[in-house]
Amino acid sequence: MHKLFKMADPESLLSKSGRAVRGIATRGELGANRKMIEACPNLENISVYDVGFDMEIAYCDLAPKGCAPDWTFIADPVELAHHVDYLFVTLAASEETRHIVGREVIEAPGPKGMVINFSRASNIDEAALLDALESGTPGSAALDVFEGEPDLDPRFLKLNNVFLQRHYASGTLETRNAMGRLVRDNLTAHFAGQPLLTPVH
Repeated sequence: MHKLFKMADPESLLSKSGRAVRGIATRGELGANRKMIEACPNLENISVYDVGFDMEIAYCDLAPKGCAPDWTFIADPVELAHHVDYLFVTLAASEETRHIVGREVIEAPGPKGMVINFSRASNIDEAALLDALESGTPGSAALDVFEGEPDLDPRFLKLNNVFLQRHYASGTLETRNAMGRLVRDNLTAHFAGQPLLTPVH
C-alpha cells in the first residue's frame, strides 16, 4: 500500500510504481485526476471516501452535468421542489445566491416534503421558511446553518417540525467511520470478484 499524501515526491512514486496500482482510495475533494489515472495503466477501481444516496436523485443547475447521467436534471428550481420529497440546498453562497430559495421554492414540496439546508444560511429566505413551517408547508425542515449566527431566531424554538443542529455536515465520528468502512468494503469486494456496494457508472 502506498500513501501518496505522505510522499515528498508523489509524481516520482507514480512513475516508479504506477503500473503496480490496481486500486485507489481517495476523498471526494481530492479525487483522482487524469495524470494520476494515466500513471496507473492497470488501475481497476477508484473507491471514494464519501456518502454513495440510496434514492432517486434530481437536481437543478445551469445545465445538465455529464458526470451525473443517472440523475434527473430539472432546470427550474420550483419544478424541482415540486418533484422531490426532500429538497437539499447545496449550492455555494454569494451575493447572487442570497435568498435564491424563496417562498415559492420553499412551499413547493408541500406538507409531506422536507427542506434540508447544509450549505449556507443566506441561500434561504429564513423569514419565508419560518412562515411556511408555521403553516405546515413544507411539512418539515432540517437546518444546521442560520441567518444571524450564532443567534437563532426564537420562532424556530416554538416549532415541532424542524430539526436544528450545529454545522457538522458529515463530521461526526459515526458517519466518518462508516464512510471509511465503505471505501474499504468497495475495494475488498472488487478484488474478491464480488459486486461493488456503491458503484458509480
